[in-house]
Amino acid sequence: MEKGMKIRCAAAAGMLLAVLAVRSYARSDSTATGWKAGAETVEKAEKGHPGFNFREENVPPYALPDPLVSFDGTRIGDVKAWKSRRRPELLRFFESRMYGKSPGKPKALRFNVFDHEPKALQGKAVRKQVGISLNRNGKKWSMDLLLYLPAARQTPAPVFLILNFDGNHTVWPDTAVRIRNRWSWNKTRGAFLETPAPGERGRADLRYSSSVYPVDKMMERGYGLATAYYGDIDPDYDDGFRDGVHPLFYGRGRN
Repeated sequence: MEKGMKIRCAAAAGMLLAVLAVRSYARSDSTATGWKAGAETVEKAEKGHPGFNFREENVPPYALPDPLVSFDGTRIGDVKAWKSRRRPELLRFFESRMYGKSPGKPKALRFNVFDHEPKALQGKAVRKQVGISLNRNGKKWSMDLLLYLPAARQTPAPVFLILNFDGNHTVWPDTAVRIRNRWSWNKTRGAFLETPAPGERGRADLRYSSSVYPVDKMMERGYGLATAYYGDIDPDYDDGFRDGVHPLFYGRGRN
């Protein structure tokens, strides 16, 4: 067997064993205990979301589906059957029930490196900021990608790609990161549709960001970070999917 095939088979087997282990644990040990929300947290959730259950004791008996049995009842017994039958149907299932289908890479994507600083963060990082834009079906969309690479590394660095939830300018205390004139969430005021003020440039709170985006440790250990603000892709408020990237992919007559 070729080396590549062995690796792929081992990966598939490992994934299946992990799924089966979780399933076995969930079914075989009904007395197992883990983290439980405090009474105050449960009561607050119940008041804020009436009609929903937040108590484990109210969950009726259930059995997790067998990952090695296809939807028509056929048992999956080897890697070939998994790759040709079960895996594709699971992907289709999640496409139709949860995530939708990716439209694929657009042909008209544009990339503009508007910032390249080889001695960022006291010389520890190479910082790049890339404007990514797309014009399609008469609609325009754009986002910024923030990239930090370890300055001391002479070879290509492995990079963590992460969406951030407050804007690129909040990832690390770096005042050179551009603030976009876009929707954001103001935690203090609890308000939507807030445009960050220029004074918030580089306002990252290290008590939070150092654990989520530990840029300093990444640079020291030879890793890179690429991040973009999720609100650039689609603002997180109910606008009927008229903002963000969605409208660029609607068919004629659809909204």
